[in-house]
Amino acid sequence: MTGWMDSGLLVTILIWLPIPLILLSERLVPKLKDWLLNWKDVVEDSFWVLSGTFIWAPIYDKNYETPISNLFASIRESSEFPFALEADTVLGLFVMALIGLIAVEFIGYWAHRLQHRFIFFWRIHATHHHLTKMSVARADRGIRWNFLG
Repeated sequence: MTGWMDSGLLVTILIWLPIPLILLSERLVPKLKDWLLNWKDVVEDSFWVLSGTFIWAPIYDKNYETPISNLFASIRESSEFPFALEADTVLGLFVMALIGLIAVEFIGYWAHRLQHRFIFFWRIHATHHHLTKMSVARADRGIRWNFLG
């Protein structure tokens, strides 16, 4: 608990609530009429979002430790940096969000470039380029290595 609300519940609400709201706005005010999803599209997209959330994300979270996380941990433990960057304050939260955003975009950009450069990665990534309709549920498909749908 972080005071007024359970943090796990808050994160769940912040992640899930925008999806139906944006899907509804896409239906009411579509960018292109050709992008309107039929029920088959909605069911397929729901499968990918839900499988990513309830199958793949927990598997990676519990069983996948990356070499880079070990590197960061060893740097943190051996560093004599006089303070830690933590999200204990509002300013700390904004700084950590900014650092996280920059790191995700930097890594995502170079991963995307690699996916276009090498045939092995291209075959994993190609589904991202075969989408003919865009929606909030399809926005990230293929960009993040197809692991989360």
